Amino acid sequence: MELTVPQVALVMAVGIFTWTMLEYTMHHSLFHIKTNNYWGNTIHYLLHGCHHKHPMDGLHLFFPPAVTAILLVPVWNLTKFIATPTAPGIFGGSLLGYVVYNVTHCYLHHGQPTVWITPMASKLNGTSGIDWFLLPGLYNLGSNHLL
Repeated sequence: MELTVPQVALVMAVGIFTWTMLEYTMHHSLFHIKTNNYWGNTIHYLLHGCHHKHPMDGLHLFFPPAVTAILLVPVWNLTKFIATPTAPGIFGGSLLGYVVYNVTHCYLHHGQPTVWITPMASKLNGTSGIDWFLLPGLYNLGSNHLL
C-alpha cells in the first residue's frame, strides 16, 4: 500500500499520539500507583520512585531502552494486528514519540531553558505527558519537578 506524503504524516501523528497516550497511562496507572507493602514499595521505587527522589540523576530519567525493546514486541504485534497496512508508520511514529519525549524530558532536567514558561509549568506541575505541550528549551526544573 503506497501512501501519499499527507497520509504518511497522518500515520506518523497517530503513532506519536499512541505513544503519548501509552506513556500517560503507564505513568499514572503504574508509575504512580499507591503501594502499601515492602515489595510493592521496592518495585515502585525501582521503576519510578528513584526518578522523583533524585530528579537530577541522569541515570534514572527515562525508561531503559533495553526494557523498552523487550516491551516493543507485543506493542508491534498489537499494532500490526489492529492496523496492518499502516502498522510500520504507526509503530515508527510511536518510536519517534518515545525518542522525542525522552530527549525533551532529559533537556527539561539538565538543559538551560528560558523562563517564560514558568507560570504555565507551575500550573501543570505533576502532569504527565506535558512534554508535548512544551517545546524543548523552555523551563529549567531546578528544584521543581514537572514530570
